Amino acid sequence: MVRMIALIRINSLVDFESYRAKVPATLESYRGEIRFRAEKIVTLVDENELGGFSQIALVSFSSQEDVNDWYASDAYSNLKEPRANTGSFTILSLNPN
Repeated sequence: MVRMIALIRINSLVDFESYRAKVPATLESYRGEIRFRAEKIVTLVDENELGGFSQIALVSFSSQEDVNDWYASDAYSNLKEPRANTGSFTILSLNPN
């Protein structure tokens, strides 16, 4: 199981909510599932200065290949420009193997 974490700084809540509503449909074909979203974030240590996020999302996939295929898919690529209008994102893929 591969996990993907999105660290999000929202600039436009209206645009972000529109983007967020469209993401789940793009995940289905790639066996991706949103596991949770968090809006209340408590930073314990931030030595890399990554803090200040509005939201964090955790998505699970069956494999790194599924993550890569989803990110490169037409369905998700069509959301990349609208995503850029919502704020800024750091997206990490974590493979425990």
